[in-house]
Amino acid sequence: MAVCDILIIGSGIAGLSLAIKLNKEFPDRKIYIVTKECETQSSTRHAQGGISVVCDSNNDSFQSHVDDTLKAGAGLCTKEVVERVVDRAQYALYDLIENGTEFDRDSAGELALNREGGHSNARIVHYKDMTGFQIAVSLLVKVKTLPGIVLLSHHVAFDLITDECYGQAPENQSTCYGAIVFDKRKKRFENYVARVTVLATGGIGQVYNATTNPSIATGDGIAMAYRAGAAIKNMEFVQFHPTAFFLNDDTVRYFLITEALRGHGAYLRNVSGERFMSRYDSHGELACRDVVSRAIEDEMEISGHPCVYLDCRHLDPGVLKKAFPQVNGHCEEKGIDIGKDLIPVMPAAHYLCGGIEVNSSAMTSIDNLYAVGECSCTGLHGANRLASNSLLEAAVFADFAFQSIRSKIATAPIRLEPLKNKKNYQLVDTSSGIELIREKIRKLMTKYVGVVKSTNGLVHASKYLSLLDEKFEEVYGGCFSPEIGELRNLIVCAKLIVMQSLKRGNNVGVFYNKDLDLNHTVDLNLPEIYL
Repeated sequence: MAVCDILIIGSGIAGLSLAIKLNKEFPDRKIYIVTKECETQSSTRHAQGGISVVCDSNNDSFQSHVDDTLKAGAGLCTKEVVERVVDRAQYALYDLIENGTEFDRDSAGELALNREGGHSNARIVHYKDMTGFQIAVSLLVKVKTLPGIVLLSHHVAFDLITDECYGQAPENQSTCYGAIVFDKRKKRFENYVARVTVLATGGIGQVYNATTNPSIATGDGIAMAYRAGAAIKNMEFVQFHPTAFFLNDDTVRYFLITEALRGHGAYLRNVSGERFMSRYDSHGELACRDVVSRAIEDEMEISGHPCVYLDCRHLDPGVLKKAFPQVNGHCEEKGIDIGKDLIPVMPAAHYLCGGIEVNSSAMTSIDNLYAVGECSCTGLHGANRLASNSLLEAAVFADFAFQSIRSKIATAPIRLEPLKNKKNYQLVDTSSGIELIREKIRKLMTKYVGVVKSTNGLVHASKYLSLLDEKFEEVYGGCFSPEIGELRNLIVCAKLIVMQSLKRGNNVGVFYNKDLDLNHTVDLNLPEIYL
């Protein structure tokens, strides 16, 4: 048994920012950060665009940022949360700068600002086209200077420790006391007991065939919270990034071509060379991501061509290559000169707008369990996330979580007795069948639960996943390897996405079921096994 005050699962911007704040306030408290690969692996490090912050008061305003966020969220954002996050954005940015993060500046030394889809003004603070990498590296450097924080890389969080693990049924609200963690190097489970547990595990991109997410994005935190009884919300709102670099192979992770490139003036063209976005939205290439993604899907279906193209040929190539070195480097590796050639792009699963439901302090429905970052559902994004609001949300809600944890850490309980309801798993080497099952899930979700859905497709996916879940338990129920653990979580997240998609009776934001009219509701009355 390992004992700490705060257990943080995940090493992206949300988890690291929270750990730094807690250490500064409580230098004598022990903080463990668990991450299943090396600590540099997170969704944060792959974020290209930046963090949306109102900095230019002459041309921008907090209200404009609020309005843009509410519009993108298609009426399903929590307005009070949006206002609080936008209000705290500058403070979150200053915290990042204080912790060593550098951002691009103009000739006068002021923060350089980009504009992205859905934004009325230029307000994206960035570091070239690798903002997330810059943030992740600077925060890790800071964390490693703080002796009160222990980074546990190659540790896989398996399940949360709650009252039920001690053989007790909670009287009212369940309480979390830490997590069961598997040490990949020592190949053993250990109970990590904590006063407060924080899930900062990122998204679910790996349930799809094409995603911009890293391989670690297997929905671990969401699945653990669901199994522990936490409320899960808005899983049907999976945002697809419209411009991932098209690959005609079996690659799962697709390289993201940042939206800032379109903000810089790049055009979208179909296979016939036609600029098509004006036919779908008056904002053209800078429409919100759901609009652009569906437009691209429509163009691909009409033409039968597997992608569309991003055109930068009318832009200054020298400026492009300096401003977007990561995009330029990737394209060069693929034999494309962004100043002369079209860039093939297609939509790919990018961001989950839903997740573990939390309140304005990042608290879940389970006591002493918090969730921050992409795995959480805060009310900021509603039915569709505004570009570059994700890093903002992670940083601001890390502060909200800090404020709450600071007030309760002294009285939060810790339990040191052995677990009673602990299942013994047989440790096995990864079976070749695991990847085959993952591939089937990815293809199923892409075909039936992608950018455009249908009711029949969702029903088919629901039935298939339920049967797959039963088969998984039959074959692997008593076994464990890190890969089996990930598959277990992917199945849970895929089922949640499909279940909540079937319950969504109207098209809104990133959710689009072609069988639904805007104000039409459905009641499928499916047996519970399929939900």
